[in-house]
Amino acid sequence: MKVVHLTSVHHWQDPRIFAKMLCSIRDAGHEAALVTVGQTPSVHEGIQVISAGDREGRFSNAKRVVRAAGKLDADVYHLHDPELLIAARSLQSGGGKIVYDIHEDYRSKGPILGRLIRSVERWAFGWLDAVVLAESSYGSFIPDGVVKETVLNYHLGGSNDSDRRTMPEEPFEVVYTGVVSELRGLSTILKTARLASVSELPFHFTICGICHSKRGRARAEAFISRHGLDGMVTLTGWAEYATSEQILAAQKSADIGLCVLQSHPNYISTVPTKFYEYMSTGLPFICSDFPAWTKFVEENGCGRVCDPQDSTRLLDEIRTLVATPGSYEKLSAGALEAAGLYRWEVMGEKLLSLYGRLKR
Repeated sequence: MKVVHLTSVHHWQDPRIFAKMLCSIRDAGHEAALVTVGQTPSVHEGIQVISAGDREGRFSNAKRVVRAAGKLDADVYHLHDPELLIAARSLQSGGGKIVYDIHEDYRSKGPILGRLIRSVERWAFGWLDAVVLAESSYGSFIPDGVVKETVLNYHLGGSNDSDRRTMPEEPFEVVYTGVVSELRGLSTILKTARLASVSELPFHFTICGICHSKRGRARAEAFISRHGLDGMVTLTGWAEYATSEQILAAQKSADIGLCVLQSHPNYISTVPTKFYEYMSTGLPFICSDFPAWTKFVEENGCGRVCDPQDSTRLLDEIRTLVATPGSYEKLSAGALEAAGLYRWEVMGEKLLSLYGRLKR
């Protein structure tokens, strides 16, 4: 079976698309390929990566990606962006099955863009062969009769008792990994670092991930410079895509993880991938106090919660964790124990099973 994934938006090294989905296809003995835009290698880890040209407008990107994918004569075409739907129906003419992957609830994009995307999706539900949901809650607006499968973004595994954390030593390393933006808590983290600096606390903060906004990067860099935080805050990736290896290294070397995303419809009811990743390395974390997140943390005994806009409260939570060895070690053990419930292998098997059913 030959499976081609298409994206006109995501980086070719997007962990969910490449390291998880495409590698699972390859490891199962099938042929896997990715069509995207921008600079890419021709082959990476045995998987063909095809660039349809430079990044331009989203609809131009989508049209070129679909055209390039159509030349590959695949059994299954897996789409990761809604704009790909407009041209992708042509891929069925060669007998290929088309799977559409819903990464987020696009209704949160606002009354105009959100409605436009939803109208395109409603039209496509009439001819798509299957829909993959990155979160089970997205299934609420999928019509009956549409083949769908929930494939959650669980961690790649590898956790064991050697990852169990003992009480850390100074200086304490605090980390955030993933895409960086104001909505994902950048200001709160930087303000917390400043408070730690003013109080002369033995903390170091690492922000590991890409910040797509040039303006956002400039504001953050100016804040760091203005408050003399160069020695307290390290930016990894930042203007470039942080690799899976960089992210894992940052998590393993940290003492506390952060996930203080701001209140947004796409965040408050879904479990972030960061939770699973932090847990897989036994890393206790502090996250936003959304009800769904609070429930997850309490049920799995893996972290603490706080108001994502309150940097003073966040610093207090960090200080409390490193000041109470018993609590810290209990949370690390809880994270590792629960991590076994959220391994990607289970989701990879669900994805491969879906492909197999489509080809029968």
